[in-house]
Amino acid sequence: MNPRPTTNRSPLQRPLAQPSGASAVHNRFTATLSSSSYRRPPRASCLPAATDLSVLKGRHVLTVVDEDNLRISMRRHHQPLSYRLLLGKLHTETRCVFPLAVLTAAEGDQRREAYLKKTGWNVLVVPRETVFTTAGPQLKANADFDLAFEIGHLINTGQFDTVLLGTGDGDLAVAIGRGIRRRCPTLHLFTLSVPGSTSGRLRSRSDLFDGNIAVGRDLSPSLDHQN
Repeated sequence: MNPRPTTNRSPLQRPLAQPSGASAVHNRFTATLSSSSYRRPPRASCLPAATDLSVLKGRHVLTVVDEDNLRISMRRHHQPLSYRLLLGKLHTETRCVFPLAVLTAAEGDQRREAYLKKTGWNVLVVPRETVFTTAGPQLKANADFDLAFEIGHLINTGQFDTVLLGTGDGDLAVAIGRGIRRRCPTLHLFTLSVPGSTSGRLRSRSDLFDGNIAVGRDLSPSLDHQN
């Protein structure tokens, strides 16, 4: 604590004495306010132990992930997501799988792309760019439209009976769900997302989605250093 100043003050400059017990009441109020407003960050323990992909068993699955969304969501749990392990589980459960990761990256930054390709994923990189508007320069880093276009194109090949969409973004998932129900109503659509970063619409819109799969701790082991 800083020492009190030693200069003399007139009675009008001296602080008024607090009534008896006022300090204790103030401390209790401050402690209550602090405890009610403080929120601990999500922890890995919020994730289920395992990622249950059993609903995909025996299916021909088109898997498209919003890599930015899943990576940022897992970062909030202070955990990486191993795409190597995710693809391994998909190969185990499905009859066949086509994996595509869509992400944004700064010009010349190929680190995520290299990692994903090394683990067996097809990759679409949308470059981040700075555009000049009336409000000044703005960074554009959104791959939603590109991801939706790729899903539509791949569905039209007729090779898949199921789509697994990796994102917790409600706007993106609902838009894709509506398009699939309009054009391919018999196609199964599941979402894969991170607990704590999942829009409620992924669970409530049973007219669009056949189910939501939660990313588990088995996709983020501490010994996996390839991510």
